[in-house]
Amino acid sequence: MIMINERKTVMAHIEVQADGRSKVVFERYTYNGIRKRGSKIFPKSVTKAEIKRFMAEKEREYLLQTNSAGTHITLKEFVPVYLEMTDKWHSPSTQASDRSLLYNNKHGIVTVLGECRLENIRLRNIQAYIDSMDGLSSKTKANYLMLIRAILGVARKLEYINFVANPAQDVIIKKSKPREIIPYTVEEAQYILKEVDRYNDENTKLIVYLALTCGLRRSEIAGLQIKDIDFDTGVINITHARVSAGGKGDFEKSPKSYAGYRKIYVMDELMKLLKKQRIEKCFNDSAYLLTDNKMKPIKVWQISNKYQTFMNTLNIEYRSLHVLRHTFGSILASGGINVKDLQYMLGHASVVTSMDIYVGSYSDNRKKMTENLQKSLFVS
Repeated sequence: MIMINERKTVMAHIEVQADGRSKVVFERYTYNGIRKRGSKIFPKSVTKAEIKRFMAEKEREYLLQTNSAGTHITLKEFVPVYLEMTDKWHSPSTQASDRSLLYNNKHGIVTVLGECRLENIRLRNIQAYIDSMDGLSSKTKANYLMLIRAILGVARKLEYINFVANPAQDVIIKKSKPREIIPYTVEEAQYILKEVDRYNDENTKLIVYLALTCGLRRSEIAGLQIKDIDFDTGVINITHARVSAGGKGDFEKSPKSYAGYRKIYVMDELMKLLKKQRIEKCFNDSAYLLTDNKMKPIKVWQISNKYQTFMNTLNIEYRSLHVLRHTFGSILASGGINVKDLQYMLGHASVVTSMDIYVGSYSDNRKKMTENLQKSLFVS
């Protein structure tokens, strides 16, 4: 028996007939307690999977038939309706992110608010929920709040609730102290590069070099293809990224923002590794830079795993792969780089005007900064 919730708003079960056919019986209770019953008999040729799909479709249909006149549907019951609608236009990564915010941790929206009836959810409930998220950053809290607003917004459109305004609209997020990211020192960065040079995994070498000497994000490293590398001028073109969509695998997408489109000058040491990788693996231009033995692109999560496995061999405190990117920026900043040049090299979105996003030319000054970084990290 499938029970959608404890109050038995919708129930469905399968009865096997004497002749071997399957009968699906549905019962649902309307908001005023009236029980409604329906059934359908399937021939023996219909598979269990097909019957289950029918049951799921019928459950959604019954839920949708419950209207705002007195629905007692809970948030947990409505979430599948919301996901069915929004998955049509959300990217796989957004779908995975939504499900994580809904289900995958102690702060999950469904975990905490799932049993609340839609019509009973008020601003005070959502405010208390957001305030209870100790240890989470303001940005993370905002992600939860935006999803709650979206869910309740769809519920209003579909007339599951008849509030004049979205209950989540005026929730306030108290600003938390930004989490401090401590970069590696120049000496520690030099040590990491020397050790990775001796490490017996070419993919790991490239991961470390691309993050520490180019400041690339993990998604940008994962998305690099041979065609993005100009082996003559020593420039990497960042035009796309590859991200994980949870159980749906990895997929390619645009950079994080328009400012993510940029050109990065490559140090001689990294270019040697890139040329070696291209020769040894006989890449075609459309191939990804980081591949396994079968020439398939390695998974996005494997990039972090490879990095961590390498770092665990060193006599140095482990910090996440993103800290290498932060170290790259810190070394450049300490060298006196122009803020706008630093913003461009890191692919940060402008906080001043849209003009900053459209920096098109890659100046000699930026190339000089790359050369200065090379001198800092590779002391002869």
